[in-house]
Amino acid sequence: MQKYRASGRMSFGGFFLLLVLAVISAAALGGVLFALDYYLHFYLILLFPMFAGAIAGGLLARGVYTAKVRSPIVAGLVGLICGILMYGVYHVASYYVGFRSDVRDSIAQRNGETLSDADLDKFIDANLEKEVGDTGIVGYLKYTAKEGITITNTSSYSSTKSSDTLKGDLVWGYFAVEILLAGLFAAFIAGRAAGEPFDEDANEWYGPPVLFATATGKSRKDLVNALKDANFQQAGTLLTQEDIKYPRVNMNIRRTKNANSTQDVFIQLTYNTRRNRPNNLRNGVVSASEFESIKRGMAQAPSSPTSQ
Repeated sequence: MQKYRASGRMSFGGFFLLLVLAVISAAALGGVLFALDYYLHFYLILLFPMFAGAIAGGLLARGVYTAKVRSPIVAGLVGLICGILMYGVYHVASYYVGFRSDVRDSIAQRNGETLSDADLDKFIDANLEKEVGDTGIVGYLKYTAKEGITITNTSSYSSTKSSDTLKGDLVWGYFAVEILLAGLFAAFIAGRAAGEPFDEDANEWYGPPVLFATATGKSRKDLVNALKDANFQQAGTLLTQEDIKYPRVNMNIRRTKNANSTQDVFIQLTYNTRRNRPNNLRNGVVSASEFESIKRGMAQAPSSPTSQ
């Protein structure tokens, strides 16, 4: 039984689709994160980046399946890019929508006048240059790091609140952690999707696992070794299609939707101590002839395995 390795193949159209999905996901999720933080004053540190990254990863995974992208590395890199873009959108919105609006409202309340966009930018840039030596969004981020950000912890068992303020390098570190969490979650989910078994000859993804046969828990080592050593008929003698008791080894198979008798079969072996509690033992691909050898071994077995 050969270990499955993703081929790394993909079309230019598939790669382009992933990039488009990454940009759309980043723009939408970055905007949502900003809206929750600025308008609702609700933002769960660390959790929101993970949730947003998981959502982006799920969308990218759909693109992977649709475009038949079989490169976990490329899919993972696109996921990382999506996380960076997402928090780029978040911080850009924080500056252009949040910070500038707050400054405009503050001036209007203090002086009773509303500045034009050009005058507002001049005022903000002059003050940012004075405070941190930079202007625009870079100056805004430096100013945020200088002033610090406050993280509030609320206990669910008490009405008391505690606040911690991060300043300087800690703020930059916090920003980096958020970007990494979002990017890594998106990268992991997208990369895992691209690494799913794919039948290159049929140009299709393998279907969901279907239980084919079982073996007693006692025979799991012999079964794994037989498959590893390509003794497929011997492996078949250890299997049965009877519903034996737990603990047991399940052999699940995955085939393409329109599989024929000449196509490879993806095999998953799991050790189950009880129903719905599988522990993976070995995965791999066997040819159609090797799978037939397994079935011949099952047919030639002197008797069905008994539960142990």
